[in-house]
Amino acid sequence: MSKESHKELLSNEKQRLDDAKLEYAKAKESTEKLQVALANVETHLSSLTSKHKKIIALMDKQQEKLSKSQKEIAIIVGEIYIIEANVPLSDDEAEKLFLLKDVVKTSLQQIFSFKHFP
Repeated sequence: MSKESHKELLSNEKQRLDDAKLEYAKAKESTEKLQVALANVETHLSSLTSKHKKIIALMDKQQEKLSKSQKEIAIIVGEIYIIEANVPLSDDEAEKLFLLKDVVKTSLQQIFSFKHFP
């Protein structure tokens, strides 16, 4: 092999090595950017998971309140029917009982139409 062809081969190999180093640097930079992006996504996911748990807990509490209100209204409705069936009422008492029934009906409609999310 001649000295010139050896130099040319050496130059070509040096160029390939430089190109490989450049590609490696680009790949390393891309990897670092991806790791930063992944860390940001993991942080955001953790935040969303925490918010999700809080929302579920609040929804469960609200559901308990709704169930309790529904039971209380059912008891009131039962008491109204007992009073109507067994107790003679004056006109004034009958009117008050009618108003109470209307309030109970409105409360039940509000409970049944309640939506967790608008």
